[in-house]
Amino acid sequence: MKKFMMVFALVGMILANCGTVEAQTAKKRVCRKKARVTRVVKKTATVEKVGFIGEGTSMHCIQLNTIGSKPETLTIMVDDNTDMSKSYILEGNVAKITCVKTADGLVAKKVEGSADYYNAIGKWTMRDPIDKTKKMGVDLEVNGKASSINMASLPYTSWELQGKPGKLYLIGKSIGNGGTFDEKTVVTIFKNKKGKWFMKVDGTDVVYTREAE
Repeated sequence: MKKFMMVFALVGMILANCGTVEAQTAKKRVCRKKARVTRVVKKTATVEKVGFIGEGTSMHCIQLNTIGSKPETLTIMVDDNTDMSKSYILEGNVAKITCVKTADGLVAKKVEGSADYYNAIGKWTMRDPIDKTKKMGVDLEVNGKASSINMASLPYTSWELQGKPGKLYLIGKSIGNGGTFDEKTVVTIFKNKKGKWFMKVDGTDVVYTREAE
């Protein structure tokens, strides 16, 4: 009888252990399945698009002309949940848009544009050192267009971001000394404590002030 009870107890322990092993195996299968689902969700939850803001941008959608080997024009919707705190929406500005795919198309979750591009737009002038009654400088427009203001010997035609914070290139011609030469001037834009914007030509004492709109 005692031997029979010992065998019975041993069988019970084996069965209980089998149940535990099966439960652990099932739990591992569920965990692996959840991990796979999590990886898929993380992989497909958001996509990033980089390009230039197009003229078709409106209050509710952004037209983005993407950069890359296969450029395309995208229309990305904007809703109340979109983070626009650093968007600097302006035609021609470079932007990175984090978005999600929905049945209705791409919806922006976060829009990040270049603050330097946004702040560069406008007329930048200084007093003409020869004629104090006149101003001279440069007018920077969207899409990298530029024109000189009362500077016949230095006609700027375009501008672009230099790549470092606050740095721009002014591109045009330098006319003088019997010839015309390509000109690519590096400038730095900055704001003082009073909120006034300035543009300094690097390596010189030339400083322009952005005119109020």
